[in-house]
Amino acid sequence: MKMYSKEILTAAIALGMCIGMTACGEDKTTDETTAETTAVTTTASETAAETTVETTAPETEEEKLKLNADLISEYGQTFAEISAKHGKVIDQVNDKGGKLFKFETGYGWYFFYGKYSIDTSTWVEIGDTGKKAPLPKDDYKCTGIDAIPASDFFDGDFEYLTTDDLENIDGITVTYNEVAGELSTVDGFVINLKYDGFSQEKLGFTDDRVIIHFFTTVKDRLYPDTMMNIYLHPSIAEKYLNLDK
Repeated sequence: MKMYSKEILTAAIALGMCIGMTACGEDKTTDETTAETTAVTTTASETAAETTVETTAPETEEEKLKLNADLISEYGQTFAEISAKHGKVIDQVNDKGGKLFKFETGYGWYFFYGKYSIDTSTWVEIGDTGKKAPLPKDDYKCTGIDAIPASDFFDGDFEYLTTDDLENIDGITVTYNEVAGELSTVDGFVINLKYDGFSQEKLGFTDDRVIIHFFTTVKDRLYPDTMMNIYLHPSIAEKYLNLDK
């Protein structure tokens, strides 16, 4: 049997302990690294799970704001047609170079282009107003409607509309948006629109000259109670309708 000195044995034991400690240290470091990697991976997964992408669903055709098709259809209808739909005339005023009529129901004040009798003996009583005035002939066509609440003009609810909102409606173009002129008694803004969908065939021509007009006291705002007008100037109607009655 070989004999080793005390010093050699002590050194060997110390070396063995060092190797063991180094191995243990490596294992410990590996374990810690694995744990940290797992933690990072888990955190990344949780973050991905918690992160959601918010998207706005596109409007469906039913949700889009549109013009009131029933109202728009009345442009170009005859006095007989609108009377059958809205009842008797209950008021009448002279405005815009002609006569405006209000019915028992309806969307506003209606203008029928035509020549009216100046013979007062042929005039009729207008509702309970005490007024007398000539009525349109049955075949006179509606070329304007005044004082239509915006809530009736559009098919859909809204808090207010901007000109951008209006131009997003199929067929609508903003043609004028300026400060009201000197003739206005109230400070505000005038906005004119054009709508491609007016049925000019009812009036016998295809050149669209109809103006949708409204006045607002707040720039670029159309509220539900804003009054709107559909208007074809009588001189334009005369040119295209060639009325001689």
